[in-house]
Amino acid sequence: MLRQIRVFLDEGDVAWLVRELSDPAPARVLRGRYCRTAADGTTETAQASPGEERIHLVWPGPSPLIVTHPVASGPHAGWTALDERRSEVLTVVRVDPDERGLAPSSVEAFIHLQTPAGKVGKSAGFASWVARSLSRVEELCPPTERPWLRAAPGARRQAVQGLVLHYLGRSVDPQLDAGSMRQRTGPGAGGGDPISQ
Repeated sequence: MLRQIRVFLDEGDVAWLVRELSDPAPARVLRGRYCRTAADGTTETAQASPGEERIHLVWPGPSPLIVTHPVASGPHAGWTALDERRSEVLTVVRVDPDERGLAPSSVEAFIHLQTPAGKVGKSAGFASWVARSLSRVEELCPPTERPWLRAAPGARRQAVQGLVLHYLGRSVDPQLDAGSMRQRTGPGAGGGDPISQ
């Protein structure tokens, strides 16, 4: 099961969010989808696709599960790929601005995974940490006019200065209007993303 919050992030917001989520328990940070050891012994990383940055926060608990696979073909043949679905990581997926403006990024983690062989579970401590982390994201990043989309401070400032926030081809006002709030808090209102529900 994927737990996810969609939030508009600019480049500066990512470092800020990582710091906030690493308090009080510092989380190890892994960048990119692929890695390999360079000739000088340092670790080289690469992202999965252009226009997208993936930053993984490793659960700061005892013996976090990290699953990797060797890459046999393609542009990263010979590298090692992180298996986000099986690893105990919280992933920030930030997208670069495009010609229309800025689309929402996501903060996400797989709590468990359903495979043909059955359900692959993760530790209860990891699930609790993810729940606390996502609640913290909600505290730090207020909702936009579409309550299931949130905006971090940097993206919100850029929107005020003219950057267009957009989702599914439509612009998004960074401010939550009163009508949206009434709809969100009304009887039976969930406030979730209707696309993912």
